[in-house]
Amino acid sequence: MKKRSGFTLLELIIALAIGALITSTVLLSAQGAERSQRDTRRRADVNKLSTALEQWADNNSGKYPVWGTDWSGTAGRFVSEGYWKAGSINDPRPNGGNYSYAYGDPTCTNISSTENAKIFYKNSNAGSPRDFTLKMCIEGGVYTLTSSQ
Repeated sequence: MKKRSGFTLLELIIALAIGALITSTVLLSAQGAERSQRDTRRRADVNKLSTALEQWADNNSGKYPVWGTDWSGTAGRFVSEGYWKAGSINDPRPNGGNYSYAYGDPTCTNISSTENAKIFYKNSNAGSPRDFTLKMCIEGGVYTLTSSQ
């Protein structure tokens, strides 16, 4: 009887299937890690904005900026007086881009990896704003930060 050397077709198919399974598992976990890294950076950016808002309040009788339905007026002073540098934080997506800012209290859904994150700012009382809430819609859900005063 003649001995054959090498693998059978079935053995090769099984080896390729196992290799494909391992490759897909590694790629999926890498994508999850990238998303988590982007969301961590976004949280840090919201914390920077929160710190700037706290500095504003310290210099303005404990009141936070009042923005109406957009970031005009007070927002211009917020930037021109050095509390915030326009464009100082950018969304960490592969294509970059600025965050978009809005006033209000959104109901967020997870954003996709191709969308810019959006930061929402809201005061509890426009006449005497002594607290604020920042919300950011991110890939992992919603990140909310409330003032400490």
